[in-house]
Amino acid sequence: MKHRILSFLLACTFLFLLLPTPPAQAAETADELISAFPIGKENERAEPMRAPEDYLQDSTLAEPMNYTHSQYNCYAFAMGLTSGFPRPGDISGRTYSNTQSVFTMADNTVADLIMSGYSCVRRTTSYPSSIASHETVICLRTAPGQDFHFMKKVGSAWLHKPGATAILKYNYTPSNSRNWTNERIDDRGYHAGDITYTSDIAYIIFGNTHGTLLDGAWTGNHYHSGNKHYYEYWRDCQTCNLHAATKWVDTPCNGVCVLPYALPFEPMD
Repeated sequence: MKHRILSFLLACTFLFLLLPTPPAQAAETADELISAFPIGKENERAEPMRAPEDYLQDSTLAEPMNYTHSQYNCYAFAMGLTSGFPRPGDISGRTYSNTQSVFTMADNTVADLIMSGYSCVRRTTSYPSSIASHETVICLRTAPGQDFHFMKKVGSAWLHKPGATAILKYNYTPSNSRNWTNERIDDRGYHAGDITYTSDIAYIIFGNTHGTLLDGAWTGNHYHSGNKHYYEYWRDCQTCNLHAATKWVDTPCNGVCVLPYALPFEPMD
């Protein structure tokens, strides 16, 4: 009899173990689901994904990164080029060194621009209050012993391009009181600045053509023909005060030729 009771109890236990476990009560709200299945450290919700440009500190993205941007640097961008990685002085054959002062690099930049065919090229340490319609202004700063960086004014905005990366719009007006960095965006995303540009800022102004031309001094060239003598005079640019062109002026001559310093200056047409 005892054996039958024991067998019955064992059979009941076995059947009980085979019964399915009752399902847990379903979570009814999103908060209950998050509590039931925690994500992140200390059960906090994950932060939304941020675009690379959202991390920029001193600039905003002016033009999304593309393959072309990887083909040129800040100096090429400032000069209107879309290929190459020139340094100040490379185009004009001057020596470049990252230990040069910002003003030496600016002078080398002036030489490069003149060699490239630009007009009215000049540099200043003062922020240009205005420029002529045919002119462009760029500015240069250095991280002494490390690097240089250029910005270019386009309309009312200052644009720049840190190396082979995307074009950015600077959020401020260039000033010696605010340092620059090389924070940047490329095809891998945002990169915090690891170089700081602290030198004074040098501004370089240049144009595709000269401004208004004014009558200038005699060049020293002259000749006689028929009953006239011809004198060559400079035409000076009113914007940059440089010789920009020449013009020949004639005056009646009876064969006794005189030089311009003995004549009243004849205005040019």
